[in-house]
Amino acid sequence: MGRHRFVFATLVISWIAIGNLIPRSLQAAEILLTLDSFVDSGQSVQQQQLGFVFGRALAHEGKLQRIDVVFLIDISGSTKYWAGFDVDQDGARPMFGLAKDKDDNILAAEIAAVRSMIQSFDPRTTRVGLVSFSGGASKSADSATVDAPLTADYARVERALENILSAGPWGATNMRAGLRLAGIEVVAGRSAESTKREFAQRHIVMLTDGTPMVPGEDPADSTRKAVGYAKKLGERDVRIHVYAIGRDANDDDTAPRKIAAVSKGSFTAVRDIAQLDRLLAEVQISNIETLRVRNASTGKASIRQAHGPDGTYYALIPIRDGENTVEVYTRASDGSEKTLTKTAVFGRDPLPPHAERERQRLIHIRSQDELEHGRKLEIDVE
Repeated sequence: MGRHRFVFATLVISWIAIGNLIPRSLQAAEILLTLDSFVDSGQSVQQQQLGFVFGRALAHEGKLQRIDVVFLIDISGSTKYWAGFDVDQDGARPMFGLAKDKDDNILAAEIAAVRSMIQSFDPRTTRVGLVSFSGGASKSADSATVDAPLTADYARVERALENILSAGPWGATNMRAGLRLAGIEVVAGRSAESTKREFAQRHIVMLTDGTPMVPGEDPADSTRKAVGYAKKLGERDVRIHVYAIGRDANDDDTAPRKIAAVSKGSFTAVRDIAQLDRLLAEVQISNIETLRVRNASTGKASIRQAHGPDGTYYALIPIRDGENTVEVYTRASDGSEKTLTKTAVFGRDPLPPHAERERQRLIHIRSQDELEHGRKLEIDVE
């Protein structure tokens, strides 16, 4: 950037939840915020002072203040096929529809998307678990595995993802087995490896490229049983967000779409698997529909903003020397609104790893924007 000074500051915004005694069916979503600290990172961009702010926006009912997410990954034999793009960017091309190496198949794309999504989570409030499913040679075969119980140790989940990729695709598509085991973990049933946590929103994020298929069982029965189990999970306030991969993913009468509907989750058709990473990042398990950050002291809104699936958000905002009044506005999916303002002077405390990663990413995007703007100006002058 040459002579340009870079000044960034960090405002840490965190959430607390306060319970009440109103029955959940009668209360609107509650949005509660705290502003904990303002941190100056001592950098600048294009001679403009900018503040980096991050926080977490979660709309909840009652005492809900945490999120538990179990990723349910389809590792059936069909995920061995080429993903349609160079997942690991090593230049390898497919042969007869099959990926030359395991790092470019559909399973690798699923793993890469989950890994990227986890990096945006805040381990202080969000636990992550991992279950994979396929299908053995018979209906009684063990078709699902807990690869990682719910944990805030994301490094453990990363290792489990790598182990799944190394083992590779195999078997049929026993969705019922996968949903059953993921359900046991997310609700911490008697046989669960995960420990129970009170006041947590519970979600299952399922990635699949097929429909229920159990050896020796009629496909219609396999579908009916999988959808039935999803409905039971929905009745226990477990939301299932399904990402269906493939050309026929958007068909109306599919098991993945029904599974999402009966659990009051979300359904996303992924016809171009190269977009899976982006689409997965757009799922919202925080129930926040709108979030805006602005500096009331300068009157300027954020110039770059990112909102993670678990409600963690990050933004670059213009700031001035001395005190700044930061305003955060949120709107929940049920229409509930909350605005928080606080005035403080930015300090110089270090950032948590997940926030530092996002700060650097937003800085990079901002720099790319400036370069692109400069190129357009040159073209216009010519």
